[in-house]
Amino acid sequence: MALIKISQTPVEMLSSKMERDWADLINNCKGELPFASARPGRSRSGNIQLLTVIVDERLIGTLELGVQSDCGVLKELVIHEDFRHRGLAHELILRALTLLHEQGINRAKCACLESHLDLFRDLGFTAIDSPKDTDRRQFHIAENPCIGYYLDIRKSSPAHVKHSGRHINDSLRIGRDLETYNFHTEPQFLDLHRFMLSQARKRVWLLCDTMYNPVINDSDTAKSLLRLVKSNPQAEIRILLADDKSGAGYYNPTINLAQRLNSYIEIRTLQRTGIHMKEMVTLVDYSASIYRKNLSDFSGFANFNSHLLSERMRNNFEHHWQFAKPSMHLRRLAI
Repeated sequence: MALIKISQTPVEMLSSKMERDWADLINNCKGELPFASARPGRSRSGNIQLLTVIVDERLIGTLELGVQSDCGVLKELVIHEDFRHRGLAHELILRALTLLHEQGINRAKCACLESHLDLFRDLGFTAIDSPKDTDRRQFHIAENPCIGYYLDIRKSSPAHVKHSGRHINDSLRIGRDLETYNFHTEPQFLDLHRFMLSQARKRVWLLCDTMYNPVINDSDTAKSLLRLVKSNPQAEIRILLADDKSGAGYYNPTINLAQRLNSYIEIRTLQRTGIHMKEMVTLVDYSASIYRKNLSDFSGFANFNSHLLSERMRNNFEHHWQFAKPSMHLRRLAI
């Protein structure tokens, strides 16, 4: 059985032989690379690592890993054609995510061909923009927004199946993941929102207490809503607040976006009618939902593919929505 070794080396410390082998590997795979602009040996500054797969002392796979503005950047994934469909690309990317997590980096992105998006989706990535043409090929920007949470889920989830030599993982994917995720802390609560909102394609409904709510006050929420509007102007975006006074005089990324895009994002506030909001609900598309049980702590659960639960929470949301009215405080701020 062949001995397979995966390791990493700072690019500036590569030996001459390794650089030649890297160049030969890329040249032999030209036209089949999932990433744009593969140029071995061009990077000599910053925290850049070359992850390698060695089989019987032969270089058969590489992945370049860098860091830009506290975000990991994956480039130039190459696997020799004789060793494809064995899960090696999957293992290289997983090693890269693990290295980033060990360095305290919690986000990763890449530019990849659409034909390779499923590989990255299996590893917690979501396409976050429309494809761009590079060298007559269309590349998507894909991002894993919370590496640490993804790796934790991966360790505990049994939902890994091998197909054509690679692991298929439906974790944290809308319409695919049947698991129920319990959360008990604010970071877990936010991480689940970042994964779920980044995949929104048709609808986002948010039921929150105030503008100070961490979901509303998270810049990632505003970015996800902006991407949703750009990709689908008919998407339904509703934000329902129990209290629109708290935080009304302070900058809030989501509220600021909603005021700029008030024809796409509707905000209402609960009226003083005796109906008290005891929970928080997030609905994304038609099968994903997050439920926070009360306002005193962050306990709750999330589902990425449960139409039954999503329907129940939709009814809950609409029950509050029918008694709500457009926020006068936010309207005055917009004026």
